[in-house]
Amino acid sequence: QTSTATPTATATATATLTPTPSPTPVYAQRVNVAGGAYTDTGGHLWAPDQAYLPGSWGYVEGQTYTVTDAIANTDDDALYQSERYWSLGGSYKFDVPNGAYRVELKFAELYVNAPNNRRFNVAIEGIAALSNFDIWLTAGGKFKAVDRAFLVDVLDGQLNVDFGVIMNAANVTAIRVTRL
Repeated sequence: QTSTATPTATATATATLTPTPSPTPVYAQRVNVAGGAYTDTGGHLWAPDQAYLPGSWGYVEGQTYTVTDAIANTDDDALYQSERYWSLGGSYKFDVPNGAYRVELKFAELYVNAPNNRRFNVAIEGIAALSNFDIWLTAGGKFKAVDRAFLVDVLDGQLNVDFGVIMNAANVTAIRVTRL
């Protein structure tokens, strides 16, 4: 008798690769303008101010002014007690991945004692964000916090916040940039 081998099908598991989308990189930068590192009441770290360096972020031009007075309308006085100001205009630059961002600007009038003594414009990514802005008038006085937030799209790898002077000097006390 002769035996004949009969082929038998054998199941072999084959791995199927399913592409998993990479998460969008999160970008969040908090800047304590003209101040040092600070952890706010929510536990968030705010970086000390720095001059702009390509590939990073920071201010272009400007001078600083600091007070120790209490600031109304906030639990984080330190974010409003120091400012960078520009007599002729200046900016902050953030080198970021292209995409949608929320830009929050924090202000308090630390120097002038009445409305209509400081007015300036702010453009973000070349688009007017604040026009003829008077911190004292908007906040209702000196040493009072006021915040403004804006949504912008970055298409060129750099988020620009430009300050233009109308009367006296333009200023800001803190900036938060968050990718959406």
